[in-house]
Amino acid sequence: MENKLYSIAASATVWANTAGEALAERAAQAADATRSRLAEERGQTAAEYLGIILLVAVIIFAVSKSGIDTLIKDRLVALVNAIGIGGDPGAPAPAPAAPGKKPI
Repeated sequence: MENKLYSIAASATVWANTAGEALAERAAQAADATRSRLAEERGQTAAEYLGIILLVAVIIFAVSKSGIDTLIKDRLVALVNAIGIGGDPGAPAPAPAAPGKKPI
């Protein structure tokens, strides 16, 4: 009987060691698979584009809420008009032509 108990205890110990080793091996394989997936560049470009779009959206929101957008618009209109009529970019934009009349 004593040999039988020893045999059962030895089998349980071997099974526990085998199960523990298998579990440790499976965990190591899962860790390796996770590391390799994280090292891949697949999908990275999409995340970078999303970050850039988010940054541009935040900048546009900040500019629109600060009131500087009208200043930028007025300055750009003055520059375009200066290029179009060959005037001073610092000068104010000319008044629009009356209806029915061609601009100069």
